[in-house]
Amino acid sequence: MNVLLFVISMILLMTAMTYSRIESYRGFALMQSQFEFYMRNLERADYNSSAWQCYHANPATQKEQEDNEKEEKATGSAKLSFKIFVDKKEREASQQRYLQFSMIAKNLLNALYGHTKFLKEAIAKDEGVIDRLLVAIGDESAKLTAKEKISSLCDLSRIKFQDEDLQFIFYNMLEGGVEIPKEERGTLKLQKSYPKLGNYLTMQNKTQIRVYLASRPLLLALFGEEEIVDEIIQKRKELFAEVDKQIDAMPVAEAKAQFQNQFEGRRIHGLISEMLDFTVSKTNPSGYE
Repeated sequence: MNVLLFVISMILLMTAMTYSRIESYRGFALMQSQFEFYMRNLERADYNSSAWQCYHANPATQKEQEDNEKEEKATGSAKLSFKIFVDKKEREASQQRYLQFSMIAKNLLNALYGHTKFLKEAIAKDEGVIDRLLVAIGDESAKLTAKEKISSLCDLSRIKFQDEDLQFIFYNMLEGGVEIPKEERGTLKLQKSYPKLGNYLTMQNKTQIRVYLASRPLLLALFGEEEIVDEIIQKRKELFAEVDKQIDAMPVAEAKAQFQNQFEGRRIHGLISEMLDFTVSKTNPSGYE
């Protein structure tokens, strides 16, 4: 009897050890698959983004230099200006713009991260979490010392929230990444990735958003419907083709008027028209989608 118990015990022990090794292997395979996904996709996307930014930051011709200088002087930007959120004096001086940009920022964050687990869980706990986040960014920025003041997008990581949930959310937004993969019916399926928030922001103190060059998520934040965004992107391509012609090109002023007349009245409820810049130029908008 003792021998039988001993044999059964050994069999159970070996079974447990085997199961443990299988689980260990599955965990390793899962991690390896996630790593390979990152190397194939996220690293390449980050490299392409860096190369794109480097290309536009270093003009190759005098004309490009002049275009960049005009862009800096312009009141509109292809990205959402975030300076007003981290500059208390700017907020106090421009309360209406702060409220308008807060509405846009809230829509933008939903468009970029609404599908993620971390934001879904946060909203389930507190429906007003995005509003709290935007207010907290201003409050915590005001506590920074003169040397810590935020002057670039990279400096946003200096913001430290007292609320751990807000810290976790903001960190994920700044870093970008991919949701943890899950196993389903024996196959590994990766959930959607999410971008770095900095790709859609600027620290330049701009008062308008250029609809002609805005990204798809920002357009969605401004106009609220995918169908309208699709129409805008298609119209931008058509207008670019017209103003960029070598012969009989459409005047940019005419293109702007046409663009504005078609879409200004279709913006989201509560957004005033002064926040939008419909200027059309010879810059190809396809690179900004």
